[in-house]
Amino acid sequence: MLPNKKLKQAIGEFIKNIGFALVIALLVRSALIAPYKIPSGSMIPTLLIGDHIMVSKLSYSIKLPIPFTNINLFTYDKPKRGDVIVFKYPVDKKLDFIKRLIGLPGDVVEVKDRNIYINGIKIPIDASDELGSSGDFQQMPDIYQEKFFNVTHDVQFLKMVGHLRNFGPVTVPLGSYFVMGDNRDNSADSREWGFVPEKNIVGRALFIWFSWDSERHSIRFDRFFKGIY
Repeated sequence: MLPNKKLKQAIGEFIKNIGFALVIALLVRSALIAPYKIPSGSMIPTLLIGDHIMVSKLSYSIKLPIPFTNINLFTYDKPKRGDVIVFKYPVDKKLDFIKRLIGLPGDVVEVKDRNIYINGIKIPIDASDELGSSGDFQQMPDIYQEKFFNVTHDVQFLKMVGHLRNFGPVTVPLGSYFVMGDNRDNSADSREWGFVPEKNIVGRALFIWFSWDSERHSIRFDRFFKGIY
């Protein structure tokens, strides 16, 4: 048996090493990459409730590596139209939201008859071969492929509702961005609560690393390491 003094030293060394490892983990999480869980359906069909994603905090800038801060040290790139971003909710910065970036500073954004118009240019959408998740045809959402500049992705609309969400035109202020969910008729976004200041942006969503279906109580293995576009 170790003498009391040596035992205390061993315990102290162990605690110090654990503490050091935790500090390093927090610094990495706050400065490089961080996991997030998708709690709502606002980004269906791109992201499902229960998807666990990794977010790059180095996509646009280098931030001060102190946990629970969001201070930029150096900005080397700007968010682009079509990026899926995580940001601090402008109404309550304690909450993290995830949406698709639609409008850049200075853009004129309008939503009309399910189509987005950026500076008067209509963003095309085509009917997708995919079907909605419901077995009742009347309840199935309409799914389209949206060709958003350099990004092609699926968007979802509720039947007979899309025309009710016409919006704008509005001009995005300098230093801010306009965001929308891919679940277009079931997303609280810039159409409802306004613009996202650049300083609120946490990072860009990269990929899904785990996914849990709470309705079926099962793991969605087919979504593992799926890129987010």
